[in-house]
Amino acid sequence: MGFILNEIPLPTGLKGDSLTPKQIELVVNAYLERGARPTLSPRPGIESRGDIYGRCRGQGFFNGAVYRVSADKLFKITLSALGELVFTDTGAVITGSNDCKLIASFTELFVMVKNGDAFVVDKSDTVTQVTSSNYQAARDCEFVNGRAVIVPYDGDPIRWSAFGDFLTWPAENFADAQLLPDKNYHLIRYHNSLLVGGGDTIEQLNYDGQRNVYIKTSNAAVEHGVVSDLVRFGERIVYIGKYNKGDLSIYMYGQEKPISSKYVDQILNKYTANELRDIQVDSFVWKGQPMVVWRLPEESLIYYGDFGIIKTGVSGDLKGNWLGQYIVSLEGRLLCGDNVSARAG
Repeated sequence: MGFILNEIPLPTGLKGDSLTPKQIELVVNAYLERGARPTLSPRPGIESRGDIYGRCRGQGFFNGAVYRVSADKLFKITLSALGELVFTDTGAVITGSNDCKLIASFTELFVMVKNGDAFVVDKSDTVTQVTSSNYQAARDCEFVNGRAVIVPYDGDPIRWSAFGDFLTWPAENFADAQLLPDKNYHLIRYHNSLLVGGGDTIEQLNYDGQRNVYIKTSNAAVEHGVVSDLVRFGERIVYIGKYNKGDLSIYMYGQEKPISSKYVDQILNKYTANELRDIQVDSFVWKGQPMVVWRLPEESLIYYGDFGIIKTGVSGDLKGNWLGQYIVSLEGRLLCGDNVSARAG
């Protein structure tokens, strides 16, 4: 083939296929369907539904529709009465070229351009740019307790908007999660709390509404540095991290030891933490099975309780990356984009 894939052994209880041993033993483009008769099934396929203007930079669900940033435009995706996808140009221009993260409340959609501007969409599809001098270009964002919360791209303390108003960012709304003097990189809502992932630790913060402050939860700090996005796997939180500035592994929040095997770690440690800091990570449910996909520079890792590699076959080879990303559910369908082309699937 001209290249070597790091081997990930078969899930416990399964044996290789003598007809295609190399393909099967590597668990490439497959995942284990559990049940009375566990079987290896093909990775989720993608059906093309047309092109939308330009490459996908991010998607999010709001007000019964999926909103997609394609190149510098914001599109609204809905379903027709016949179940066909309908793409509507909102007329808004989303500046920059970096990937975006979209989060929503009941009344507003927050569009964060990584290390760039931010925009707010209301239910009438009016799009307004955030112009507050207290807003900082961000790496990550989350909606919790009626507010948008961001992690500034330079690792500064987290900031949050006014209640129910993503356009207003009061100067006093900031907090740090410092067990150690590390930079902040990622965050996620965890029940009614926030998990803030830094370069060396994860802290759990709770909001005190009377004082408008976030307070660290006692004895909840985890000494794992966070590298990639914190994402949901069912009710749990998983992430690429590192312990005590060591090698990269995949962790589940609340567990001291990594969930990844040495084979998975070999793949991760081909890269530096900085190379994986802003990779796209998707969390979704496929046929009732929670899944997480990390899009690494040369391959995609999939976690579904076990691990596998997802590759896109090109002329019978396994070069190239799986195209599905920015995955969002719309009325039972999983919509995905492609960050190198205008394709929608």
